[in-house]
Amino acid sequence: MKKLFILMLCMIFLMGSLNALDWSNGTAACWNFDESSGDLIDQINSHDGTLVNTPVQGATGILGNAYDFEAGDNDIVTVPDHADFDLNANGNTMSFSVWIKPETVNDGIFKKGDNSGVTSYQLGITATDIYWREQSNGLGIAPHGGISVGNWYHLVLTTDGETHRYWVDGVSVLNYSESISYTDNNEVFTIGSYYEANDFDGLIDEFVVFTRKITDQDIQDLYNGGAAVPCGGELDQVTLISPLNNSVLSTLEENFVVNYSAPSGVNLTNATYYIWFENGTIFNNSVVVEISGQSNQTNVSIDSFVFEDYVWNVLLWFD
Repeated sequence: MKKLFILMLCMIFLMGSLNALDWSNGTAACWNFDESSGDLIDQINSHDGTLVNTPVQGATGILGNAYDFEAGDNDIVTVPDHADFDLNANGNTMSFSVWIKPETVNDGIFKKGDNSGVTSYQLGITATDIYWREQSNGLGIAPHGGISVGNWYHLVLTTDGETHRYWVDGVSVLNYSESISYTDNNEVFTIGSYYEANDFDGLIDEFVVFTRKITDQDIQDLYNGGAAVPCGGELDQVTLISPLNNSVLSTLEENFVVNYSAPSGVNLTNATYYIWFENGTIFNNSVVVEISGQSNQTNVSIDSFVFEDYVWNVLLWFD
């Protein structure tokens, strides 16, 4: 009788991961753009935004709704000046996370102030680059790897006044150093524009501003495997019950037991089991189990194992 070694890794796909993001730690504002009328509402604090030239509300977002900005109409949202948006008030340390679906690729995404002789900051994209501008220090430019029209992208910028990092869809695209000393310009925080009226053309959704330099894990949690995460929300949780880690099995068939739970408002739909040989080659990814509700458990029998070491995981789907 052959023994079957199955090694169960204690990590899971991001779409089914535990949410490590602490929303209470330095979250200045979080806008989900789900409104169908009225102001843009900050879901974390009270930094609500006023629509200017009426960007279209109720467009389909990466999660829920999004706002559709038209550059030719000068659509923007303005948020009143506050220390939460001033780099100097936060030790020159801030992070920005935003989902965009551009209709053109030469657009400004947000700004604090304008090219007015005092320190300001802005973020935008071109066909090839992301650019972060500090008015008194010029541009930091990062190739973005191919942002194109009609697709959703997750952009993150972190800065601490010395090191500035750009991320696209959970991947770091640039880490550069430049010493910057900011002063407050007392101007509004503007969504949908760069300096000198380079306005955004496309959809914006799930925008978060932090008064800290968020971690690599925070960025992965916000990206959530391309599914995004709602403001202040937790991701679905997947707990691998059995077989236990480093199990040694004596049969060529085994039951795989998994518990699932989801936050309020999320409906689970199915779970896909993935089993790999330890070298990374897929052994089986054909088992898909339909589930529903906000909590569930699946017990699946999988056979035809051979004498090898394996790793396994489950990808959880929801609507």
